[in-house]
Amino acid sequence: MKTKYENIYEWMKANPDASCFYCGKQRDPDEMAHRFFVEGNVGICKLCMSDFRIGHLAADRHVVERILAEKGYKRKVDVLNWFKRQGYELFEAGEFGEDDYKGTAYNFINDIDSWNELQAEIKAHGRLPNGFYMDAEETKRMNAMFDSATRIEIYNSGGVHIVY
Repeated sequence: MKTKYENIYEWMKANPDASCFYCGKQRDPDEMAHRFFVEGNVGICKLCMSDFRIGHLAADRHVVERILAEKGYKRKVDVLNWFKRQGYELFEAGEFGEDDYKGTAYNFINDIDSWNELQAEIKAHGRLPNGFYMDAEETKRMNAMFDSATRIEIYNSGGVHIVY
């Protein structure tokens, strides 16, 4: 799982013999679950694909877009339900586009473990004496997570664009 953004083009330059963007090993073409580009053998191997979880959506965009394309979703709600079934929460960030290219943008929190930890802390202490649910430190942590979120645009037709 990529927990931080990693530019795949820089990674390829630094790892010219590696095939799998996740384990960094050289793999034969038949050991690859998905190649990211038409040319070359860079992608995700079958072993890493079997344990794949989104860590940083911008780094994982090639795999996520491939999975969603293979599902063949034709509606925005189907894409949203896929994320929900995988245990991820998307936060609406407004409408975009016009005519046939309309949709809704969402923010994806890239550090899901830290997000879940923060949510558990907030739930554990409940409403604070001042009437709020978060103290200044928790608010600061949450804002930092949203500031580093990845934007995903989901078209009404079910198409997806992950902004990186």
